[in-house]
Amino acid sequence: MNKELKLCLNVKVPTADDSYQNIGLKKNIDFYSEPYECDEIYSTDMLNYINADKLENYIEHLVSKLKRGGLLRLGGNDYIEISKMAIKQDFNVLEFNRIVFGDSLVRPIGSAITLTFITAILARLNVRVLMKRINGYEFFIEAERL
Repeated sequence: MNKELKLCLNVKVPTADDSYQNIGLKKNIDFYSEPYECDEIYSTDMLNYINADKLENYIEHLVSKLKRGGLLRLGGNDYIEISKMAIKQDFNVLEFNRIVFGDSLVRPIGSAITLTFITAILARLNVRVLMKRINGYEFFIEAERL
């Protein structure tokens, strides 16, 4: 029985010593995968921890690891939705601070992003968005490398 193996990469939230800005995350991604090697990449909790001016480079690096037709799954907190919830007072001050600033000094939030902002980056990188969804203030995007 000959089964084709799929390579899936799951990119987790870094600690303070291993952030994308310090190149630690990029080196870790390069350690686990060569260009055009991954069938799927999950980075559903990372985007808010990377500075907004470095996000396009980060996503471009992830896309470079995907095979043609490979799937990229991204997620994060949508700051338009967070703002709407704050205006309606849908959560308390402690919850609001955790969402906006991160849950500790070890993992501070690096950027305020939106689903629209990430979708525009994917379009510039010639990646087709297959699905996008918002649940509360969290967004999820599934895209395919062309």
